[in-house]
Amino acid sequence: EFTHITGYTLGDIHSETDWFHKATVFARYSQEILKTWKKAVLKKGLERTLPVACREGEIKQIEFKPTLLEDGRVIVMLSDVTERKKAEEELHRYRDHLEELVAQRTAELRRTNEQLQREVTERKRVEEEIKTLNQDLTRRAKELEATNRELETFSYSVSHDLRTPLIGIQGFSHRLL
Repeated sequence: EFTHITGYTLGDIHSETDWFHKATVFARYSQEILKTWKKAVLKKGLERTLPVACREGEIKQIEFKPTLLEDGRVIVMLSDVTERKKAEEELHRYRDHLEELVAQRTAELRRTNEQLQREVTERKRVEEEIKTLNQDLTRRAKELEATNRELETFSYSVSHDLRTPLIGIQGFSHRLL
């Protein structure tokens, strides 16, 4: 399966370490990785996905699933999970992008909400001001009505007080004529 996935032939690979040294994308650290491989995958039976350099230079993600046999040998099943890993990475990018969009939208909504709160506060202030002005206007209207009544009363009183002398003047005027 390894030769099928990577393009190497059995002639290219003579032993376990041959394929590992040829296929590792971390050539500089291949000895350390090989030790970890043997310890984690072969002895402990832990599943791992590792990048593998194929014969033509392409890098594929291969999942290694070891099974420890009773006699101490290990069978390792290989699966090319490159497409799955790419899809997972793409999903992560989309998720991250979506999280960015959500964060931006949340910030916009927060700003809009704060603006609306300021507008509501201002509207309440203006409503209170209008209410106060209406109360003042109502009070002044009542004062004006009272003043008008007083003026009517004064007018009536003046006209009543002036009627008698005017009637006398009118009578004298008729006599003079």
